[in-house]
Amino acid sequence: MKDLVLSPSHRCPRVWQIPWTLSRLTISGLLSVLSCTLQSCDAGSRPANHVVGRQPVRIHSPEPESVSGLSQWHLTETLRIPVTGSLEPGLIESVDDIATDKRGVIYLLDRRNKKIVQFDSRGKFVRVVPRSRILQDPIGIATDRVGRLWIVDPAGPRYLRVDSSGEAQSFARSVRGYSVPWRGGIAKDGQFYDVSLTNAAGSPQEIVIYDTDLHIVRAVRIPKLSTVQTFTFGREPYTTTASVPFTGELLWSYDGDQRIWIANSAEYSLFVLDLKGDTLNIIDRSYQSIPIKDAERDSAIRALSWFVRSGGRIAENRIPTVHPALRALFLDGNLFVWVVPRTDRDHAEAQFDVFTSAGQLTAIVHVGRQLITNPLPRIVNGFLYAAIKDSLGRIDIARFQISRK
Repeated sequence: MKDLVLSPSHRCPRVWQIPWTLSRLTISGLLSVLSCTLQSCDAGSRPANHVVGRQPVRIHSPEPESVSGLSQWHLTETLRIPVTGSLEPGLIESVDDIATDKRGVIYLLDRRNKKIVQFDSRGKFVRVVPRSRILQDPIGIATDRVGRLWIVDPAGPRYLRVDSSGEAQSFARSVRGYSVPWRGGIAKDGQFYDVSLTNAAGSPQEIVIYDTDLHIVRAVRIPKLSTVQTFTFGREPYTTTASVPFTGELLWSYDGDQRIWIANSAEYSLFVLDLKGDTLNIIDRSYQSIPIKDAERDSAIRALSWFVRSGGRIAENRIPTVHPALRALFLDGNLFVWVVPRTDRDHAEAQFDVFTSAGQLTAIVHVGRQLITNPLPRIVNGFLYAAIKDSLGRIDIARFQISRK
């Protein structure tokens, strides 16, 4: 589940956590929204009615049966850290974010237990960080150029910057709300950036970029692609809301420089935007929809039993008959864009469609593992770090070396 959460002062009495889901859109409708709603919030921002100044380039990827000429990439597992059945009981029970530095030091965020566990490049436990501070609700982590760990703890509200000794320095967090999984990080120029909500639940997210003194220097709005698809009952402000299963969600990633990649997971179309609001490229790829099985549908409805017990009603005819096309979208620095499409083999292995920064499909990569996309996978120095699950449901963190031929 993707969480979209307001800071306490902006919460409605009974709406504490609202999953972000999106309805299916036509390509033309989506492009219209993207062209007109994304705008920079710095001093040089354009007016709200800004329309894209030039026609975006549309790129059609090869058909699935025509990809034999693509370069062959391989993933070789080089490390595994147990999460379920950890070698040290109680050390870590869940993983909500992954961070790693150029030396291969690995940090795993356990949001449930409010701690971050550090491992060395060989997977050996080092310590729990930070040493001397109690985390209230950590939602995201990242490492900067010099190997310091950044922690986003919006319940503080604060950021913590942890040095190599494990000691932490605290900074106030002035932006409101947050989304999970956290999509902030360290920009190409070394600046830290975070993600916030602009107003109320369901409103657009913003990329908030800081200088070295943690002063906000720029805020860039991520477009709200469509009305959130929810089941709702009650009257404002006392409403109870649940997301409609399988309706898709907003996927996006910032390259830390000048571009944002964005998609509605319900369709296999990627949009590349600059920070001024122009849509530069649209990348389409043929996709075979995966039908939702009766057992999956029934399970999703059972998961909403809390909503029914509260007095809500499930309109089953609003639940789609096919899965969203995409599971995840993340970047490999400024070089490649990794897309995780939904396939009929997700229970056994994951597929990655890899695009260049110019939008060309360059490789299709398979990993013979079931992939978990929350936390989002990370790529650093030619290694992919991801959460995987085996046939018994046990979860590990694995490191894969990426071989490109």
